[in-house]
Amino acid sequence: MSKINFKNKNKQLQFRYLSISLTAILSLLLFLIVLFSFGHFQRQLSLSIQENTRKHLLDATEYSNTLIAMLFEEKMEHLETISHFCSVNTNINDQEIIKLLKKENLRSRHEILGVASTSGVLYKGDNNSVQLTISPALQKALKGENVISDIFTYSKDGKDYIFFAVPIWKNGRVNGAACLFYDTQYFTNMLGKSMYDGTGATMIIQKDGKVISGYQGLEEFATFYDMLNQSGFIFTQESYDEFYQNIQNGKSGLFVYEKNGKKRYLTYKPTGINDWITISLVMAYSIDQYQYISAQAIVLMAVSISSFLILTLVVLYIIQKNLKYQKNENESNRLKIVARQSNAFIYEYNIQTGENYYSENFGSIFGNAGPNHYMERIHPKDLLKFDSVSRQIYKQRQFEPFEIRIMGYDNRYQWYRVSGEVILDKKGKPDKIVGSLENIHEQKEEIKQLLKITKQDPLTKVLNKVGWEEKVKKQLNSSTNSEFAFYFIDIDDFKLFNDCYGHDTGDKIILITADTLKKVFGRRAAIGRFGGDEFVVFTPIDCSPDSAITAAEVLLKTIDESSSYHITLSIGIALYPAQGSLYDDLMKYADQALYKAKDLGKNQYQLF
Repeated sequence: MSKINFKNKNKQLQFRYLSISLTAILSLLLFLIVLFSFGHFQRQLSLSIQENTRKHLLDATEYSNTLIAMLFEEKMEHLETISHFCSVNTNINDQEIIKLLKKENLRSRHEILGVASTSGVLYKGDNNSVQLTISPALQKALKGENVISDIFTYSKDGKDYIFFAVPIWKNGRVNGAACLFYDTQYFTNMLGKSMYDGTGATMIIQKDGKVISGYQGLEEFATFYDMLNQSGFIFTQESYDEFYQNIQNGKSGLFVYEKNGKKRYLTYKPTGINDWITISLVMAYSIDQYQYISAQAIVLMAVSISSFLILTLVVLYIIQKNLKYQKNENESNRLKIVARQSNAFIYEYNIQTGENYYSENFGSIFGNAGPNHYMERIHPKDLLKFDSVSRQIYKQRQFEPFEIRIMGYDNRYQWYRVSGEVILDKKGKPDKIVGSLENIHEQKEEIKQLLKITKQDPLTKVLNKVGWEEKVKKQLNSSTNSEFAFYFIDIDDFKLFNDCYGHDTGDKIILITADTLKKVFGRRAAIGRFGGDEFVVFTPIDCSPDSAITAAEVLLKTIDESSSYHITLSIGIALYPAQGSLYDDLMKYADQALYKAKDLGKNQYQLF
């Protein structure tokens, strides 16, 4: 019995030794495989990161140009709207203009919106005017040009700004300029002051090397070229000459230089604005810092894989599930409380994990779109704004509120203002974003309606001169193989009505005339009042030019029967395109025909 036990124990020992040996061999084999795989991966990763960095640098430069173009286009369109609004008001400092400027300037602390008179007096909506220096940029605007200037120092606060200006036209003359001062420092921060944790930068320079937007330290040099030549950088003369000539000739490219044995990459590309060039650069060692993984990490990885991998994964999976469930419950309860206290849509985004948490009214904005598909509801033209916000978060640890259009459950876009705060982790890096979406569609519509009113004659509710001219020019530009009649109409002896019966009766006659024009020409016609007793009509000709004459005859008969005042009209007619294809020509021809009708005795029409 003892012999059998001894044999069994011997077999057990042999099996144990064999198991240990096999385990050791397998562990060693696993370690070698991991070590070899990791070394191969590290080499491939090094090459991949270098190539991706170069590509990223080129993409960053292109992205910066796109962002600048979109930003400046948005600013100029905004100034065009302000200019148009001002052109239909009485004076540059009209109260409606002041009210609009005040409202607009409260929206951002990084830009100043104002209206400048021809003498250089700037109104900003705060009842305090400022006398500007008549700079070349402002002179251009007051001569009728849209302007984006280089660096402009605002005398009121001493800050550097990029200056935008759009002329304000009134009665064919420049009556002032809508102006915008855009903070250069904020513009620099928005572009993304640095990349790769402070080892790179994006900047804007002129062809002559003057820095429009750069990083701290560049102010010590007169130009960007001086910085390259005076900072101890090493590069070949041929590469520098090529770099300089490419910039002068408006070309793009890549420039490589060194300092203290450290390589740097630089890409350059024209912005398409003035003679500005976008420069993006990065330290080459920012690539290397991502390659290094110590031998201790390799050993620890191999030991962990060979001895505790399965157990660790299982434990981590269970813990992660429990923590995630608990965290989701806590976040959900918190957001429910906040959402009940606010009409806004509340969100929280975890930057590290990419997880989103939303208040219960998520469906009121996005409808049936799930949390992972909300981006599909955002207007395609507004998606690029999220890239800009991401850069602000990682470079500035904050972001400015911005406005986007979101398609609701009814498949219609509405405007929302996105705001929030970046929460940092213990290391000072962005961890979460907590904020809200506020529906501002009604505010947008109010401004749109306000602009619509400025194109309408307040007495007759037909188009005023600005609105009518805009509509007719739009029709002329879009019409193909269509014929139109251009009528210039004047109420005969209108001054006598005012002198004999008073201005109230004069207003009644104006209203009767406007109503008769609407009745005769219908909704297809563009009807406008140029002030006083002058009316204009631009309407399609359905059959032949004779129909334009027929309509004039009907108008003379209808206006005569419209009231007891015995109103008569003089009418001048020009035909498009038979007699002219340009707005100014048609206006001139119809005006000449009108005066001929008056010379022949009034109460009649004349064709040019």
